[in-house]
Amino acid sequence: MGFAYKLVLSLDEDTGYENFYILDLPIKKVKQTTIAFEDQAELGRLFDADVLVKDKNAAISRRDLGPSPRKCFICDRPAKECARSRRHSVAEMQDYISELYVKNVK
Repeated sequence: MGFAYKLVLSLDEDTGYENFYILDLPIKKVKQTTIAFEDQAELGRLFDADVLVKDKNAAISRRDLGPSPRKCFICDRPAKECARSRRHSVAEMQDYISELYVKNVK
């Protein structure tokens, strides 16, 4: 799905790259697109695409639209549950991400 956007800020942080775009579209449509990317694109699971709403101090969340929470890319449980309990080791997550990278990028 393509639509017009304007890149307004690009950051290279310790946690990774962050880009901020302005779009002139209904916020629900934008969030639905980001959810589809995160859930359906194999590499999309590595991204966290937030939708910030003009003149508000919060992002629109998955919960606002009703879809299920993000799943852990290792075990498919809710990702927040795995993160909170530290169910998977850092090495296990790094191995998964490395395999995904080799499979899709190299």
